Amino acid sequence: MSGWAALLSGLDQHLKQETGVDIGLLKVPRLRLAFNEQDATALQAILVQQQQFLQGLEWLNGESARKIEPLLSPKVQEYWSRLMNIT
Repeated sequence: MSGWAALLSGLDQHLKQETGVDIGLLKVPRLRLAFNEQDATALQAILVQQQQFLQGLEWLNGESARKIEPLLSPKVQEYWSRLMNIT
């Protein structure tokens, strides 16, 4: 982990320990959806850049996306997600 991700990792727990306040941070997947080839190309370029700074980013096809989120439109072709532990 590097950059901002390293600095912010565990910040919520540190704040809770220091202040007793739980800020209620939820770590959930973030989905970036591609509905056509142009979207997919643009997102793939962003993904390559983001993978340098964030761990856990991966590219999935629409079928895999719907296994995670069954209510996604059938029009979703591909997406990438930052998979994180849910607490």
